[in-house]
This record gives sequence, structure tokens and C-alpha cells, in this order.
Amino acid sequence: MVGFLKHLLFYPLVSAALSSATGLGIHFENENQESALLKLDYATYRGVYNATNDVYVFKNIRFAAPPLGNLRWAKPAVPLNTTEIQDGSAGRSCTQSGSAGRSPLPGPSTAGEDCLFLDLTVPSKAIKDPSLKLPVMAWYYGGAYVVGSKEQRGGAEAFIKAAEGNLIWVAGNYRLGAYGFLTGTTVEKEAVPNAGFWDQRAVLEWIQKNIALVGGDSKTVTAMGISAGAGSILHHLIFEGGKLDPLFKRAIIQSPGYTNFQARQDRPGKLEQSYKRFEDLAGCAGKGIACLRTLNETALKDASDKANSGQTQGSFAFGPAPDGSLIEKAPVLHFDSGRYWKGIESIISSHVTNEGGTFIDRSITNDAGFDAMILRSYGNRSELAPFREKVIKQLYPPVGTAGSNYKSITDRLTQYASEMSFTCHNRLLADAYPGKTYSVQYAVPPGGHGSDQAGTFFNSLAPQNAGLSKSDVEGRLAFQSYLASFAVTGDPNKKRNKAATIEWPLTTGEKDVTLSNVLNVASLTGSSGLSLIKDDQQVKDRCSYYTDLAKAMDNLA
Repeated sequence: MVGFLKHLLFYPLVSAALSSATGLGIHFENENQESALLKLDYATYRGVYNATNDVYVFKNIRFAAPPLGNLRWAKPAVPLNTTEIQDGSAGRSCTQSGSAGRSPLPGPSTAGEDCLFLDLTVPSKAIKDPSLKLPVMAWYYGGAYVVGSKEQRGGAEAFIKAAEGNLIWVAGNYRLGAYGFLTGTTVEKEAVPNAGFWDQRAVLEWIQKNIALVGGDSKTVTAMGISAGAGSILHHLIFEGGKLDPLFKRAIIQSPGYTNFQARQDRPGKLEQSYKRFEDLAGCAGKGIACLRTLNETALKDASDKANSGQTQGSFAFGPAPDGSLIEKAPVLHFDSGRYWKGIESIISSHVTNEGGTFIDRSITNDAGFDAMILRSYGNRSELAPFREKVIKQLYPPVGTAGSNYKSITDRLTQYASEMSFTCHNRLLADAYPGKTYSVQYAVPPGGHGSDQAGTFFNSLAPQNAGLSKSDVEGRLAFQSYLASFAVTGDPNKKRNKAATIEWPLTTGEKDVTLSNVLNVASLTGSSGLSLIKDDQQVKDRCSYYTDLAKAMDNLA
């Protein structure tokens, strides 16, 4: 019997009764319940009660061992047992992958390699009654796969409030840049490519094993992310040829970002060259992963920064790429061939109207510069000449030529970056999950990348929102209510604020040029700013070009 109970401790769905019998789970430190102890099978963490939002917050729970030394570029390892109560102070963000002399995006100030921590926010009612089985949100940050942190989780407490206290929130770190997305044939042989994705999955595995201890339902997990976080979730759907259960049933995917040239096919060529350059910069030329694992943090960070030096604006040395195992091929090829996870219940897939403007290379000031950029990206292989010509002359024709609606080179660059790195990924999802997708075009001016987070994580109590009008507050809460309703029920309509929103049907027209029943958010002032449209930014014929391009590049590899 003892052996049977010991086995159950490692089964994902630990019941409340079992946790009580073994000592695992929640224990209050005093009668006023200002803090609670979460006893896991490897450590105990203190959570602090937030009376304003009626939640307990557990900061910096280790979900894996420090990825140092031989654990660099390895799958996350089980955390070591710790006897002392952890108060959440011993945490940091993962090393940010800037470039020498500049940081590409804002990042947290406290960062390092020992960074595999998660934050857990739980409504008090679930802490007091773990039998509730509340839905769970697993949130992943953006930052172009080079910067970011769980600390950017926005407003977990506000989102839980929008869900009327019926949601548990988990946000975890994952390794970035060269630390998390080193690929190439050497890495495939000597280490684990795309280690950052394995970190993300480890958070989902932690949820499966432990979330019942705090009243969560491991069978009702929603993954949510913005930009690189959303692009990550899309990748989870094609892991191991679409056969690996992603460990979530629903997803809110906002501006899914990655470039089709990050997802290039040439593993022994360009990907290996990128790895070799990093090895060189680190002083480990020809010595492989074993040498890189012996470097101190400063030396490794210096090599990482130098690897990003010389990259054009909006591009970085390392990002998600095929490795022949976890990511067999570019995601578009998996979706095209039907080799993706089909067991998703429902998805919200959203984009803003100006996705690409943040990421364009502003050193390009004329059409000749655009053409040169395409040649650099595609290479000069004759087999790709028709694709280079089509992208330059037909899809994104020069300013002032027949068929061109661009007023400036900036407009041309922006549409290219938007479709190649963002909106066509939204179209992939809508076509892959017909009858399961709710699509959004977020058009609140100026519609820049990330602007939808103002509504997603709106907190009416935050100081920066003190000057908003009543209608502005109501509009933001209304938009948030769609997302919270989806996280709790799988349907954005069931628990939305019906007085300030409109009915949002499932997307239709997956076989058509444009999608229908797309929710257009033109303003955050209530239902007057909402309408249903045909989305002119997720155009099937334009997006199919990137599928055809990926097939051609795959044939070259």
C-alpha cells in the first residue's frame, strides 16, 4: 500500500484527499490566513494573500533545476529537494540576449542563467477548497525569443478578477536567445536544440502534476501568449510531428510571432553556421558543446551579445528552428500536411492592424534596398528565383508601380513584415481548426504590435489608468471579459459583459480568400467599437505563398 501511494504522488492528478493524507498541498501558517504554505514533493513555498484581489500569490517556484554546466542546452531537470521554506525572493529572469552595445527590446534588470521559476496566482476560494477544480491559465511572455520574463505577466490578478475568481494563473520563464534556441547539427548530436521550448513544456508538466494541490483542473488548461509567447504556443501544436500532446486544451494566441527564416530548413547549412559562429565567439572553436558548458556566465553572455551584433533591425541570431525531432520542419509545412495536434477544443487567434511596423529595418530607405533584403533572406539559388520575383513584383510591388498601393517604402516593408512574421500565422490557425477558432482584428489606433495588451491586462486600479473616462474603463473591461470567458468556458460569449459587447461567432470562410465573422475591435469604448468583418489582413492567396516558399526551401535542404 505504501508503494502504491508513493507511485500516486508522481501522477499528474493528485487528489485533494491524497494531498491531505501525505502532507502535500496547502497549509495555513496562522489563523488569519495571511500566508499559505504550498508543500510540493521537493520543496515548500510560501504564498502571500492579496486582499485587494482576494488571491494568494506564490512567487518564484522552481519548476526545474538551474540549467548550468552540463544542464546548459539540456532538457529541464527535476529540481533538487529543499527543506527550508521558500519565500519567493530567490528568483530572476532568464539571461536577456541583447547585442553588443544595445538591447533590442526592454528587458528585466535582474537576470541570469539560474532562471527556471514560475509564479502561481490562486483565488482564495481554491486555496481553501482544493476540490473546486478551477480552469488554469498558462501564460507565456513575448520578446522576440531574446528578451522577456514572467514578470511581464501583465495583470494576472486583474484577469482573475475578470474571470470572477474562477481561474488559476501560472506564468513561467523559459531560456532565451542562444541559451534557449541554439540549433544546428552539432547541437542535435551533443545537446538539446530549442531548449526554451522544453522549458515551456516543463511548466505545463508542472501544472499537470501539481495544480490539483491548489484547486486547479489539469484537464482544463488554456495556454496564452503574445508575440513570441504566442508563436511558441503555435509551435507546441506541431511538436514531434503533431503527435506530442501539448498539455493544454485551449489557447489564446495573440500576434503569433516568428519569421519563416527563423524556421528555415537548412539544418546542416545556415543553422550549423550560426552555431559555429557562436562557438567561435565564445572561444570554443572546434571544441563543441562540452567547451561551451565550461564557460562562466560572463563569457557566455559576451558571446551571446556578440552573436546578435550585426543583425538587421527586427532580426536576431537565434530563434525557433527545425531540429529534426521536436520541430521536424517549419510549422507551415506541418499545417499544410495535416501533421499537427488535432485535440484542441477552441482557439482565440488575434492580430493587430500594424504588426510589422515595429520590426522593419529602417536602414532600408528605397525599393532597391527592399530587393536587396529579399536576396539576402532567400539566397541566390536559382530554384528560388521565381519566389524572389513574385515577392518583389507581385505581392509587394515597388512604390508607384502598377498594382502598388504603397505610399512609401515603410508601407511596403510593414506589410511584408506583418504577413511574413505574424498575420499569416493567424491564417494557419483558422484554416487548421475550422469550427474551433474565434478570430480578432484589433484595430484600435495606431494598431501597433502589442497594443492589444492594454485591453487584455487592463487593471482599473492601476495608477496609470486613473485618468480614464468611465466609457474607456468599461470598454477595456468588456474586451477583457471576452478573453476571461474563453479561459473559463472555452467560449468568449458565455460570461462576457453582454451590455458592452456583441455576440462573437466562430470564424467561417476557412476555404475562402478572406475569413468571415472576425471580431473587429475599432475602439475600447464598448459595443459601439465592435463589429464583425471579413478580415482583409489574413488573405488566403497571399499567405499560401509562404507555404509554397517553405516547400521549395525544404526541397533544397
